[in-house]
Amino acid sequence: MKASQKKNNLILESLEPRRLLSGIWQGIDVDGDEVTIKLTGPGDFLVYTADEGLGQRIDTIELYDTAPGSRLNVIARPTGGDGYVDVDAIDATNLDLKQIVIDGNLGDLTANSVRKVVVFHAARSDGSEAQWLINNSVRLIKTNGSLDFVNMEIAGDLNTLIAKGDIAAATLTIDGQLRKLVVFGDLADSSDIYTTGNLRIVKVFGYLDNSTIETEGLLQVLYVGLDVFDSTVYADYGITKVIINGGMENSFVGTAGRLHIFNAWDWVISSEIVAGPRGITKFLAYDLSDTAVSTTGDIRVFHLDARARYDRWDNVIVEVDNGWYWPVYDVEYLEYVYEDNYYNYYYVDDYYDNYYYNDYYGDYYYEDIYYDDYITVMDSYASYGSWYIDIFW
Repeated sequence: MKASQKKNNLILESLEPRRLLSGIWQGIDVDGDEVTIKLTGPGDFLVYTADEGLGQRIDTIELYDTAPGSRLNVIARPTGGDGYVDVDAIDATNLDLKQIVIDGNLGDLTANSVRKVVVFHAARSDGSEAQWLINNSVRLIKTNGSLDFVNMEIAGDLNTLIAKGDIAAATLTIDGQLRKLVVFGDLADSSDIYTTGNLRIVKVFGYLDNSTIETEGLLQVLYVGLDVFDSTVYADYGITKVIINGGMENSFVGTAGRLHIFNAWDWVISSEIVAGPRGITKFLAYDLSDTAVSTTGDIRVFHLDARARYDRWDNVIVEVDNGWYWPVYDVEYLEYVYEDNYYNYYYVDDYYDNYYYNDYYGDYYYEDIYYDDYITVMDSYASYGSWYIDIFW
């Protein structure tokens, strides 16, 4: 929202503007707490308020003539209230600040640059979506509570974002890289994290639920402390490590580059994992069901803790180097079968006892296969390792 539009809205709401050349404003908020607004360094500010409850609601703090060293602090001293103050908007359009620290909640924020923002919640007092628009890189954004119902756009890098609660129904768009995102609660409710640069470390200690994490660069580390539901994780350049300390259901993890490590400690159900021509280094999970794992490269290690030799999985497909496979314990070796005008795949049987060299095909393969009348032996195990997956028990 443009600054001129904000002023018009303030006039329509009959708010009281007060210009503070001294850099200090004091008052009582809606539930009776004492509030002090203090600007340290160059600049001054205008406060728009409205009478509400036991005192005044702070609608907008409009800043003037600040510099990169200016600091804005909003301090709430509990004197009968909850000790938190709501600030519906801070307007620092085309201005620079060093920090904004609020003992409470911040709705809208517009600034050319600010190095550090610390608030309790990013939220408007009326529950509507907040807008944070910052035109340069930010060193730290920290919420001591949740980051809910906010659309945040940063035209630069974000070094660190910490949410002590949840990130819910939020959109974070960074035209640069995000070095560290830490969420102590859940990342949920259609939240969307998007970066054009690398996304180095993402730690979600709760659930990743119905949300998207996407980068045009490299996703270095994604850690989820609980389960992943109905979510998408995509990194165009590659994914170094995904660790899910629970299970994954109805979700997608993909990259056009290499997926180095995927490690889920519980079931992976009704999901899809995709990697590009550089393949998958390690795929580790407890078990799979109704899931597809595919890469145009190879898979070096495929490990499922719940599987024993000859166990079969329901509706699980692994595609490696443009060949379709149905996994088998220890060595995945399946023959390409043509039957009734469609392709099908069968388990290799007794492969420890029947592994031999065939002069006609010039390669090694296993003898006993279901529906052996339809078998066409493909490339050799010795020469084409990309067609096989080691599964360690």
